[in-house]
Amino acid sequence: MTNKIKFFAAVISVVTSVSAFAQDWKPMSGEMGMTFGATGLSSIGVTNSNNPTGTLMFRDYISDDMAVRIGLNFSNSSLTSYSLGVGTKTTSTTKSNGLGLSVGMQHNFTGTDRLEPYMAIDLGIGTGGGSTDVLTEDADSVGNPTSPANSTEVNTKPGGVFALSLTPNMGFNYFLNKWFAVGAEFGWGLSMTSSGDG
Repeated sequence: MTNKIKFFAAVISVVTSVSAFAQDWKPMSGEMGMTFGATGLSSIGVTNSNNPTGTLMFRDYISDDMAVRIGLNFSNSSLTSYSLGVGTKTTSTTKSNGLGLSVGMQHNFTGTDRLEPYMAIDLGIGTGGGSTDVLTEDADSVGNPTSPANSTEVNTKPGGVFALSLTPNMGFNYFLNKWFAVGAEFGWGLSMTSSGDG
């Protein structure tokens, strides 16, 4: 009987200590956090489509359930394609880049000891640009150039782009430990874009 009582007391002690420790998983008032995300292999950066609200995000928890968000978005991509015609080869290279900044507020819901569901709203500004280069040259049937002197190259640089957005977001963070979490965020908002002359 005594052994069973000791075992029961030990289990209660372990569960109590785990519960007390688990309360410290999520950030609290006065703490800061950072979120980093990456897009696909052809585009290196921290961007979410064409919205200047990015996923390099700094959070300053002003209370246990509120955080100020500052986001930085940069992107740089390059895509090259080839096509063969009768006696010609065309190489097209499109490059684009962008930079954005956002500020916002985040409200955290109760969730669980590790799960932090939230809603947020961000105001973002962004700018970007790019170019397209098309090279057409004489080539044989497998694409090897036959007469480099008969090549034509056209470079197009459209005007820069400026964007302003207001985006409500909802998402969650799941904390694997005190300093590391995985999560997802979905935003759907308004965006105004202005393009300059090329």
